[in-house]
Amino acid sequence: IVLFYGLIRQYKGLELILKAYTEKPLSETNILLAVVGESYENPNKYLQIITKFNLKNKILLDLNFANKQKTQRVFSAANAVVQTYHKATQSGVTPLAYHYTKPILASDIDGLMAEAARLYEAGDLRGAQSSFELIIAMNPAHADALFGLGVLIEQGGDPITAKQHYRAAIEATPGHAPSLVNLGNILHSERKYPEAIELLERAANEAQDVPLVHNSFGIALHHSGRTEDAISVFQKALELDPQFVEASCNLGAVFADLERFEEAIECFERALEHSPNNSAVLA
Repeated sequence: IVLFYGLIRQYKGLELILKAYTEKPLSETNILLAVVGESYENPNKYLQIITKFNLKNKILLDLNFANKQKTQRVFSAANAVVQTYHKATQSGVTPLAYHYTKPILASDIDGLMAEAARLYEAGDLRGAQSSFELIIAMNPAHADALFGLGVLIEQGGDPITAKQHYRAAIEATPGHAPSLVNLGNILHSERKYPEAIELLERAANEAQDVPLVHNSFGIALHHSGRTEDAISVFQKALELDPQFVEASCNLGAVFADLERFEEAIECFERALEHSPNNSAVLA
């Protein structure tokens, strides 16, 4: 028995699993689908699918409120829980499936990642977080989702928990450059320079063509006192992007610390060429 549980709403994609039962291999199996949950929309479209494709012997419908006793019965009887959602939301079904140790059959992960990115860009951070959490529920070693969730948590002001997600992403994918960078930046802010530099150097090796990564690495080197190494890394960032204002400013700051003022001025002037009203340079 496969269980589709919870309030029936359009975004939950009940029609997707029903239509899957009209095609091989589900059309040729004896696997039953139990749909249990109160319908918050007109259920006729689902009933029409069941009738049209003669699925009455394979689909068990209970569109009434599920109390605690019913919930216990249906989860105990199920072999798996299905979540064919069109988009992710805060869901109580996933923790219930975990509680009853039932595997989850869920929507396409790539589609959910695209949805999470869309929600993030639209400013719907709660929706994006829900998408990442659902992906992680499906695949706990999904590095991009762990990273995305870490970013949201860090932006919410909780770098400690964010670090846990970045570390989990790195454990899943040791060369995951975005997680290496973000974790390295947090450790740098905590003045844990050796570990921060080790992570940022790994990130720079993994993402050799990304100026932002070299810039973060250079900042950590500079603040740890490794000024000559920092110069080389900032120069690498500027080779990749000659108009990278922040890297120009950072390189200028290193030269100024070393009292190499002509080189510092040259860096700041280059930054002003590309960003004439940049307050950080003018200061």
